[in-house]
Amino acid sequence: MVKIIKPPKRAPPCAFCFNPRDSDEHHFPQWLDKIFPPRTHDDANTQSNYFVDNLRTNPKIRDIKTKTKQGHSRTVAKRSVCKVCNGGWMSLVQDTAMPILIEMILGKKNELSEIEKKTICSWMIMTDMTSEFTHIPTMVITREERLMFKDTKLPPHSWYLCAGRYKGNEWNTRFSHKAVKSRGSSKDPIPESYNGHSTLFVIGELIFYVLGVEEGFINQPDAFINDFTSAFGLMQIWPFTNTKAKWSELTLLSESDIEELSNFILTLSKHEINPYEFY
Repeated sequence: MVKIIKPPKRAPPCAFCFNPRDSDEHHFPQWLDKIFPPRTHDDANTQSNYFVDNLRTNPKIRDIKTKTKQGHSRTVAKRSVCKVCNGGWMSLVQDTAMPILIEMILGKKNELSEIEKKTICSWMIMTDMTSEFTHIPTMVITREERLMFKDTKLPPHSWYLCAGRYKGNEWNTRFSHKAVKSRGSSKDPIPESYNGHSTLFVIGELIFYVLGVEEGFINQPDAFINDFTSAFGLMQIWPFTNTKAKWSELTLLSESDIEELSNFILTLSKHEINPYEFY
């Protein structure tokens, strides 16, 4: 009998190009080890998946699955990119944003210039896009959007990015992602794929929040982002504005403020939601 030798399976393509995925991308940047206490053998990270009951009437998040693994949340990584991207343009985005982010994380930033906003905007989008690979079932961002970001370093249409300040312990080095299905009416079948998401990262004193929905989903977007940032005490990062930003004058958000921000997309979506978190 002739032995048939199957060719080795080719790795899935990189998140940002057509090369095979052969490089891990960490959930939280590794340079945090330079400014945070050392990781220990006793550290653990928890991933929680939720389901929402009674979304249209009285939304209640129900925990359906929780996994705790050894290792700090700063060690969580996923093979989602290639070595060429990770060691090339992605590394440049990371290195350029790092000095600005460190000042924000440590609470040492005073003003945020327009150039600095654009710099951290690219980092926020890249981090948001790669973080989705941690939980494939709730991925929302399309491959076309990731390929476009590689070329432009700008977010897709109908995305909103904000940043803010936090003071507390419970949300430090924590991540929350919520994918929503928001099409149709109560009588229509719920679509198979998610079409909107929110991502919240809290690192030290820094909060960054990404809201990505379908174009046209939010009426009067300029008024919306103004009201949203005012309500939560955040700074608008995208769409870009020409206003000077006093970072040090932003209100320090509490644990309850962050919980409310994390669940904000519940007030916008009309149908099913499936969130997950790392902390």
